Amino acid sequence: MKWLKKLFKKKETKEISLNEIKQDLKEKQDKTKKESEYILYELEQAKKTVKEAISELQQAKFEEKNPQIIDRINSNREAYIHHIEIMLKNIEIPEFNIDTLEEFLQNSTKTIQEFIERSAKSYQITQYLIGKELVNVSEKIKELPEKIKELEQKITKLKKIKEIKEIIKETDENKDKAKLFEKEIQTLEKEKEQLNKEKEQKEKEQNKLEKSDEYKEYNKSKEKLEELQKKENNLKSKIVNLFSPLQKALRKYSKISLNPALIDNYLTNTYTALMQDEENKISEILQKIDLKALDIKEKEKKVQKAINAVNKEELEKIKKENEEIKKEILTIKEELNKIDITEKIETKQKEIKEILSEIEEKNNEITKKKEFLEKRKKTDDKEQIQEAYSELTKEKIIIV
Repeated sequence: MKWLKKLFKKKETKEISLNEIKQDLKEKQDKTKKESEYILYELEQAKKTVKEAISELQQAKFEEKNPQIIDRINSNREAYIHHIEIMLKNIEIPEFNIDTLEEFLQNSTKTIQEFIERSAKSYQITQYLIGKELVNVSEKIKELPEKIKELEQKITKLKKIKEIKEIIKETDENKDKAKLFEKEIQTLEKEKEQLNKEKEQKEKEQNKLEKSDEYKEYNKSKEKLEELQKKENNLKSKIVNLFSPLQKALRKYSKISLNPALIDNYLTNTYTALMQDEENKISEILQKIDLKALDIKEKEKKVQKAINAVNKEELEKIKKENEEIKKEILTIKEELNKIDITEKIETKQKEIKEILSEIEEKNNEITKKKEFLEKRKKTDDKEQIQEAYSELTKEKIIIV
């Protein structure tokens, strides 16, 4: 009953350090690699013994007098040998490399399976008269899939060892990375604190500039400029409204006038035309217009009233007002150009914007690093290694 007790005996948990696991994995890897290389050697030797067995099969004699049976046996023996030679040719033993060996194992298994399917009939017919040599070949061929199966198990083990080593390597790297990130976060927080101080200082400097007398004067001048520009626009509207009722009459009169170019200018751009009309010739032209001849009966009184309004005195008054506004605008613009307070404020705003951009970059870096650290807290590296190592060794372990 000892065997029964042993079967149900609870496996003891083995305590092992990470360094011991690393050392054990290295030893297992080296040993399994050597075993794999030896299996490759055995495979090569197995191929040679198959070739020797083929030679014996080719020379094998059998007792049979019927020529037809002799021909059929010989034909199937040659076919069987041919299938073996193709199989051996396709099972080309590679140098040791896990990646190429995986492909080799896959191709070799497929090759042997194809050989079995294609040679079955030839084998069955040949075995009736050639027994001993054929069985010898068959036994030698069996060694190939057996060795391939052994090699497959070794490669699977090597892959598992490699996988565990990568987990351990990643764990070690992540530990170092976590320590580095913790230090970097502290540095980034200090840098961010310094940047915030710089930002506050720049904001104070900006605020001081915005409350300065110079900036107040600048804003007053700017407001005055805006008022003058508004006056200028109102004056332009006044000029357009003054000539608006005369558009139809001027278009008709332009066709018979001796100075159509001047009239066309007023029709295209009234304001510009008036400013360029130094002698106010448009007033004289309008006085000469015969409204009855132009056939503007329905609006004749309205047009006549507009003509009377566009007299030289009124036009001179408008021009003088326009000139005064323009002079004031020019003077204020020259004054504003001399004031550099806005440039100083814009410089501060730009500096603050750059600092804010730096702070945002620092915050993003800190967030990413903290997310990594938070993820690390939720990941149990030991458990992952324990599970993978236990699966490999078939032992229940705990990392201490």
